Amino acid sequence: MSNLLNDPHVNAIVINYSNITARTEADKKLIKSEGRFRALLNASSDVVYHMNPDWSEMRHLEGRNFLADTEEPIKNWLEKYIYSDDQKRFKEAVKKAIRSKGVFQLEHQVKQVNGVLGWVFSRAVPILDEDGNIIEWFGAASDITKQKELERQKDDFLGIVSHELKTPVTSIKAYAQALEIMFERKGDTKTAELIGKMDAQASRLNRLICDLLDVTKIQSGRLQFNEGCFDLNDLVREKVEEMQRLSEKHNMIKKLTATKKIYGDKERLGQVLTNFISNAIKYSPQADEIIISTSSNTKEVTLSVQDFGFGISQANQEHIFEQFFRVKGAAHDTLPGLGLGLYISSEIVKREDGKIWLKSTEGKGSTFCFSLPIKKTVGPKQPAKKKISHNNG
Repeated sequence: MSNLLNDPHVNAIVINYSNITARTEADKKLIKSEGRFRALLNASSDVVYHMNPDWSEMRHLEGRNFLADTEEPIKNWLEKYIYSDDQKRFKEAVKKAIRSKGVFQLEHQVKQVNGVLGWVFSRAVPILDEDGNIIEWFGAASDITKQKELERQKDDFLGIVSHELKTPVTSIKAYAQALEIMFERKGDTKTAELIGKMDAQASRLNRLICDLLDVTKIQSGRLQFNEGCFDLNDLVREKVEEMQRLSEKHNMIKKLTATKKIYGDKERLGQVLTNFISNAIKYSPQADEIIISTSSNTKEVTLSVQDFGFGISQANQEHIFEQFFRVKGAAHDTLPGLGLGLYISSEIVKREDGKIWLKSTEGKGSTFCFSLPIKKTVGPKQPAKKKISHNNG
């Protein structure tokens, strides 16, 4: 500076001062905020990650157990981290989220850095620009391995208990039916009628046990299917005749249109139809008719069961296919059930690549429907034989 002042060629010196106090304070706050964020991640069991718009590259911020410690883009992340049996399901969930620009969430297994498989609940949200285009995805995966192990133990327990209950209940039904026939032959109709009611209650208990068994099979991925071609209308006639015997009050009206043969598990889809009709009987005690309809177009075949009973409120409709969910209310609380039938039905339809839904107006009744794609009507020429899993476990 002194040299410049003594320089005869320098006429003036301009000094400009900038106050950087605010920027310095902002930088300190940012560093502190990032430190807290990192500490929070280290204290949790989450993996926090970024995905590019089409999920072809991953870049994670922090990873505990699940991801290697790197911030470089990872292109083969799906094969590297996602368990092979879950990759197809994972890809489908990603495609759906990208298509809808909505939240991605899924429970799936991952390969941990120690080589052991673990369970995570993964959830990611899209970051959009001003035009609504996806810039990137920001997500987190939480470790739920211990939770899944507890669920497995619970399902194993329910499976064992249900299976052990099955044998004595089956024996009670057999003895009751034999006694009913014996008393009818003797002309003791009053005793025969009482034994018939006992048999009906044993059948109800048997259905509850079957539902518990099916739930444990669904949770463990052991719900098996025996697929083949069959006529949907023939299945409707068969089940309506069977269910009509259980309810003299309700007249079951069939409105059937010509449908193509379905390729699927007749027994399992019959289970869905039986559940629809049973619910229609149960939840329309004051009505006198139930309508069972079939229809088809170039893409799918549809079956629906309509009742004229209590109906379901809009708030309850979004939960109706959830496990153990039961509609609350004065009219519903006195009716028996575990809230498993519709959950099992929805799982069966989903595994047949179909859709299940309801239409309902509170106080006017409900219509439960399922549809199957036409592509499922054409099976392999010689379908592989699968072990049949009957309702008796």
